[in-house]
Amino acid sequence: MPVSSVFLEGPYKVDFKKPWPSDAEQRAAGAEARTRVSRRALGVWEPADGERDPVEVVMGVAASRQARLIPLRTARMAVSPFTFYRGAAQLMATDLGMHPHTGIYAQMCGDAHLSNFGIYASPERTPVFDINDFDETSQGPWCWDLKRLTTSFVLAARDNGQAKRSEEAVRTAAGAYVAALNEMAGLGWLERRHRMIRADAPVADGIVWTGKMTALVNQVVSKAVKRTQAWTVGKYTEVVDGAPRLRLDPPVITAVSRRTAAAVTASLRLYLESLSAERRAYLRGYHVVDVAHKVVGVGSVGTYDYIVLLMGDGMRDQLLLQVKEAELSAVKTALGERPRLAYGERVVVGSWLMQGISDPFLGWTQLHGRSFYVRQLKDMKGSIDPARLTGSALVGYAYRCGYTLGLAHSRAGDPHYVLGYVGKGAALTDALWRFSQAYADQTERDYGRFIVAIQEGRIKAAELAPTARVAKAKAAKGKKAAKTKTSPAKPKTASAATKAKTAKR
Repeated sequence: MPVSSVFLEGPYKVDFKKPWPSDAEQRAAGAEARTRVSRRALGVWEPADGERDPVEVVMGVAASRQARLIPLRTARMAVSPFTFYRGAAQLMATDLGMHPHTGIYAQMCGDAHLSNFGIYASPERTPVFDINDFDETSQGPWCWDLKRLTTSFVLAARDNGQAKRSEEAVRTAAGAYVAALNEMAGLGWLERRHRMIRADAPVADGIVWTGKMTALVNQVVSKAVKRTQAWTVGKYTEVVDGAPRLRLDPPVITAVSRRTAAAVTASLRLYLESLSAERRAYLRGYHVVDVAHKVVGVGSVGTYDYIVLLMGDGMRDQLLLQVKEAELSAVKTALGERPRLAYGERVVVGSWLMQGISDPFLGWTQLHGRSFYVRQLKDMKGSIDPARLTGSALVGYAYRCGYTLGLAHSRAGDPHYVLGYVGKGAALTDALWRFSQAYADQTERDYGRFIVAIQEGRIKAAELAPTARVAKAKAAKGKKAAKTKTSPAKPKTASAATKAKTAKR
């Protein structure tokens, strides 16, 4: 059982007569959790190759999804061990669920790998940095989020030829997480709720960015701030016979039947009930003009996801909403616990609790007998390409993500419990480095079995068009080859060859 009663999934009980436990009591409860699971034990990972079939677990998640899109999901996961890891949240949660945990629960992201952090706009149009994916959010062991984050840095570092810096990245992320907990522990409840990170500034005082990190962040932020609703509408729509329509781009964006469009539109009435009065007022002047289906993400491919074009005060006033299916959290499945909220409501509540600022249009609904959540399609959203995380940028970004996760866990609950368990943090960082290495190795073995399953025809993978980065690299390589026709070609590394074969599928 969790030692902290603050992490509840609602309905939230408020007792104005009962005082909150003191800091000392909370820290003592956290320290007592070491008797159940020592900090050193957090670093233990025993190979699980013979205990579960990774292909079965990963593909089992997609059993209830749209069958026509599963080969595309498979192909996106097959690009590299890192992309496989992105789509295998259930696999890691299942693995972690087989081991004892501290009993200290937090409101988890549930899928806190480095690509689920990014930039978006506050209502005041400030670019903020935070966790931006909550499909797997749930109450659960706080360390599961941290382990998923640090392991993702090991895999990204290996993928980028930066394996020698992976230890520094892991230790930096873990240290930043503890630093954030300590900062938040010194604040009151409301101050924790309002602690926000600007995307265009270091996450904490005293943190100095290198020139490389500054250039990288500035470039991503400058692009993100231009991606307003107007920019999004321009990208995803076109005018047909004088009327705005969503621009189709199969297989990513496809048309839907009139019946489906009517059902999606009808679901927005239930969505409005999940919004506060002032949020409903924002939408009262809009009406739906078009609906399309969109393929999103890596692990989410195959779920139902719709984009809805709404028009307000003429052609100059258009809004795009995303109506995205929510499924059972991987965390709940791994813990064997019964969900207390509808899946879409769970995603929204988790976002509200963990983010410093959330999308004002965030709400939930029901459609096709399934649970959905609703948000703006894009609003000044941006993220750092993991392939650009090299050298000091890898370590700098590890600090940013670790610190952000610490803030998120603290907003939803009381950091004193975790701090009581963690102590000064040295034992935690040692354990996370050991675990992250071992689980990255496990992921690479699981990825290898996944690729073999594709090669043997056990599962199908669609052919992927090369990404812009790959296409650009090929073009540059072609120009270089043309200039040096007599130069012998360099042999590909094993990892590059594997990626090349996978991309062709």
